[in-house]
Amino acid sequence: MTLQNVRVLNALKRRLKKREHGISTYIRNHILAQYFPELDKYYGPSEALAVVRECLDPSVIVGMEYDDFCRTVAPGKMTLALERRVGAIWRTAVNSVGCTMGEAAFHEAQIAVDSLKRVRQEINVVEDKLEDACLAFPEYTYLLSIPGFGPDVSAKVLGGHRRSPPFYKQQTGFAVGGSRPVRETKWKDVKQGNADHLQTRKGRSAVCVVPGSVHCLT
Repeated sequence: MTLQNVRVLNALKRRLKKREHGISTYIRNHILAQYFPELDKYYGPSEALAVVRECLDPSVIVGMEYDDFCRTVAPGKMTLALERRVGAIWRTAVNSVGCTMGEAAFHEAQIAVDSLKRVRQEINVVEDKLEDACLAFPEYTYLLSIPGFGPDVSAKVLGGHRRSPPFYKQQTGFAVGGSRPVRETKWKDVKQGNADHLQTRKGRSAVCVVPGSVHCLT
């Protein structure tokens, strides 16, 4: 496993994220704004997407019984918070100022929601493969131990490193995102094996002690 695999998966994830954002923005700014603008307040959770796909026309929602509407947009277990959101959407449809939808608009909304769900599934697959690729490097575990470094940030830092070999030994610490060496005086209060010491530099630099051998990433 090479860093090239991590870089390729990072780039693929970035492209898919842009596609996801584009489709989501299209749904909000084009479809919702035209046919059911009041739904924008509740956009985000899965039941809002179900409304867009199944019954976006407010006149259709008004003609549905509440129980039928709930089974359509939230067929699973109904929590109290979910019931409040669904009920609010159902009541909002009565006074909606949205346009009447035609058959083509229904088809457009269904395709947009299906495309968004498909892209999100692809992102989940890529994230799983990216995690497997990163776990091949022991330094990935060290990056995860830094406060604020989750799987996404750690994968980007790991794949963004340009040195070959990617990790080389230094005297003091494991540096991330900085361009200058870490001085020994800055490590005197850091216990070996802990990752609770951060050195920030424009929000990008961080340092931690690696047990056993000490590495540096710049």
